[in-house]
Amino acid sequence: LFGERGPSLDRYRFQTATAAPDLGQVELLGLRRDLHAVFDASGLHLGVIKNLRGRWVFRSVGYDDHGRPREGAGPCAASHMQRVEAPETRLVLRLLRAKR
Repeated sequence: LFGERGPSLDRYRFQTATAAPDLGQVELLGLRRDLHAVFDASGLHLGVIKNLRGRWVFRSVGYDDHGRPREGAGPCAASHMQRVEAPETRLVLRLLRAKR
């Protein structure tokens, strides 16, 4: 994982969201300098923020019935491939709430 200290992966769930995401808050988990996983307040995986050629982009992720990830799917699919100014929680929240 990116960084020496960070949140435990035990808090996060890479699984199908069966309800609308809890966008009261989002959390970013740094995986690499150019990649951050995005989770809702309950710890469900919504997607990633990826730096593509100097631009940060949100990429939504959903999961099929077998638990395999599907890019461009999931509860935040309306925000897929939308630009984010920086990998900051307030900016990601603004994007996800605007596309609801």
